Amino acid sequence: MKVPINFLEIEDFKVEFKCFDITKKALVQFLENAYQDNSKNFIEDYYNDLHVVLNDYKFENESISFSRSYSYNPPLDYITISIRIYDMEDIYVGEYRAFYDLEFKMFDDKIRV
Repeated sequence: MKVPINFLEIEDFKVEFKCFDITKKALVQFLENAYQDNSKNFIEDYYNDLHVVLNDYKFENESISFSRSYSYNPPLDYITISIRIYDMEDIYVGEYRAFYDLEFKMFDDKIRV
């Protein structure tokens, strides 16, 4: 079976659009907003305050996915970029996902902890 994707082009796309750099900036903003909204819940979810999470946790580039959702008419094409979050002991804490349209404009993001 021939897969309709050229994976070398994905690498070029990643570099050209600085996908993980841009997504990490969005992740930091997401974390800052979550901490400002409710610092107690933030500490429960991430086991530390914002300063420790931003400075001592590891953010690992996970994936770039190109998707087509048939839940919409017409179908929605979009890009998902995922970054995993690990604490100082390399224990998995959660995963951040940013969703972009095909012009690479973010239209949604979420985190699973």
